[in-house]
Amino acid sequence: MQITFKWKLSARAGHGVSKALTPLHRGGLVAATALALQWQPLRAQSNWQVDAGPALVVTPQYPGSRGELTLPLPMVDISFGPTLFLNTEHGLGAYAVNMEGLQVGSSLWFRRGRFHDESSRLTELGDIDNALQGQVFARYRFGPIDLGTTLERDFGGSSGLTIEPSLAWRLQVSANAAVALGAQGSFGSSRAMQAWFGVTPEQARASGLAQYAPGAGFSSVGPIASLNCVLSRRWTLRARLAENVLTSKASNSPIVERTSSPTIAIGATYHFLP
Repeated sequence: MQITFKWKLSARAGHGVSKALTPLHRGGLVAATALALQWQPLRAQSNWQVDAGPALVVTPQYPGSRGELTLPLPMVDISFGPTLFLNTEHGLGAYAVNMEGLQVGSSLWFRRGRFHDESSRLTELGDIDNALQGQVFARYRFGPIDLGTTLERDFGGSSGLTIEPSLAWRLQVSANAAVALGAQGSFGSSRAMQAWFGVTPEQARASGLAQYAPGAGFSSVGPIASLNCVLSRRWTLRARLAENVLTSKASNSPIVERTSSPTIAIGATYHFLP
C-alpha cells in the first residue's frame, strides 16, 4: 500500500514563505540539497535489499477443513547483508551459511491455530492456540534443481515438531518469467499429529467422535508450482500453488472433512532497495 500526503499552500501563504527565506535560510536549503545528493550513492551502496507488496492468500482453515480462509497479506523479502532477513517464507531470522548454491539458517515465524467454531466436528475438541514457531532450514541448489527441508517447532499451540521436505525443478521460460515445479511433504511428531488429527478419550466422550491416535508420520504430500514474472525494473508478479493431499494417517481422523485442498498465494512486489 502506498500512502501519499499532499500539502496545499495558498498563493498568499506561498509568497509569505518565499519572503521568509533569508540568505541564511537559503544557505541551509543549499546545504540540505547537497547532503541529499550525497546520500543517494550511499543509499545505493547500502546493504539493504527490500522487496515488498500486497498479496492474497487462499488456504484451508485448518488441515482437513472443508472451509477456506481468504486473507489479504503482505508479501515481503527484506535482507541486510548476507546474514539477516525478514521474508514471507521463513519470517525473521539469520543465515549461518548463505552461498550461491547453499543456504542454512534459523528463524522465528508464526503458525495459525485451530478453533472450535470453525467446524461442527471441532466444537468439543478445544482450541489449538496461535503459536510462535522456531525454524531451522536448509536449501541446496544445483543447476535447475532445488532441494530444501525445514524443521519447525511450535512454542505453544500444538507444541509439536514438523519436518517439511521439498524438491523443485526451476525453468526459465522467457527473459522475464521463471517457473518452478515440484513436490513437498509434511512429517509430524506424535505430539503434532495428535494435536491436529487425534481425538483423545476425553474428547471422544464429549464430542461423540471416535477415539483416534495417529502417531508420528507424514500428514500430507503434494505438488507445488510457482511463477515469478518481472513486469518492470521495479515490479515483479509472484504466484504459488500447493496442493495438500492428506495421507492415511491424517485422513483417517474423524475430524477430517476433505482429504485434499489447495493453498494459493498471488501478489506483486516492488523493489525498493537497492
